[in-house]
Amino acid sequence: MTQQLRTHAPILALLGSLAGCTSAPNKKGSPDSPTSTVDSAVTVGDSGRDSAVADSTHQADSVSDTGRDSAGDTGTVVTPGPWIALSCGDGDCCAIARDLKLACWGADDEGQLEDMPGGTFTQVNVSYPGSCALDGAGSITCWPSESDYPIPAGIFAEVRAVARGYGCALDSGGVLECWQGPQGDGYTPAPNGVPFAHLAGGRGVQGALTADGTPTCWGQEEYFTRASGWRTLTPTASGFTAMVCGTDHCCVLDADGYATCWGGDYTLTVEPAHGQFSSLSAGDNSTCGVVLDGSEADCWGYGVGGSIPAPAGDRWLNYEVAQACGLTVSGNILCLDGAIGDPPDPP
Repeated sequence: MTQQLRTHAPILALLGSLAGCTSAPNKKGSPDSPTSTVDSAVTVGDSGRDSAVADSTHQADSVSDTGRDSAGDTGTVVTPGPWIALSCGDGDCCAIARDLKLACWGADDEGQLEDMPGGTFTQVNVSYPGSCALDGAGSITCWPSESDYPIPAGIFAEVRAVARGYGCALDSGGVLECWQGPQGDGYTPAPNGVPFAHLAGGRGVQGALTADGTPTCWGQEEYFTRASGWRTLTPTASGFTAMVCGTDHCCVLDADGYATCWGGDYTLTVEPAHGQFSSLSAGDNSTCGVVLDGSEADCWGYGVGGSIPAPAGDRWLNYEVAQACGLTVSGNILCLDGAIGDPPDPP
């Protein structure tokens, strides 16, 4: 049954196809075993987040922070923290400090921490086992290193890590460029050379929003080209403002903060308590959204569910479903489940 994430109606979820397909109803079934990825890129800006993806990542996918006011209305004094951006993947997290230096923590089984670059950066996106960042000049750095598939040169505005040796970016004119090895059958290639307004990335599927806010997807076709069983089609509507993708699903936000998700229905097995969000992040087969006032993060999907209140006197800026870590508007990072540990001291 189709559902939509609205406070006055059940969740509408359209489950995915590639661009140009019409929507179809979702029927619950037994999805494949979940795999891991996350979309939650963040860019340093007025709010320390990607203004195009209010992501995942996004970038989101933590994405989309739209005019939330500052914390402190409870009277609790919150000490400003050192962080302005956060992105988490399957095994590790990275954060950007106020001086734009990068810190990463968590798993190092593929060289995620060992190969972490020095320097200063304005955007970071963590997947598994690859991460990418943009410096102030718009140059891309990705790690662990993968010499077989060179990173493109140029000036870029947005970047997503998909896996080791595979990523996508929008250049300063919004034109898409993805770099990767051969993907084989059952994989729709990225529409390189096409302009987009916002980029979303997951290990199974990737996507982007056009200038009028229409979502487009590419990647593993099994998640997007069949409107049967527990999968339906990518929405053809326009006007969406932000987008995130996980392993087998994507979600978008409209201008009012309502979310629409499609793909694997792991992400729809738990209905969130709230209907409007300022940001989203997409993980394996689950999604989290920060409510409009930042007081809570709602999570739904495979293995997650419920609301996570922000720390006293503070508010969530983005909340990373992959590692249950959140960045607050005061610049503090809190990781709740203990699996990855607390962030290190700023570099």
